[in-house]
Amino acid sequence: MEMIVIVFYGVAIVLLAYLFYVLFKGENI
Repeated sequence: MEMIVIVFYGVAIVLLAYLFYVLFKGENI
């Protein structure tokens, strides 16, 4: 069960990091 939580948080962090990267890279998507 813990492994699923770790993977879930890992994916969430990656998505947030990608989102911030896109926002700071270029405001217009």
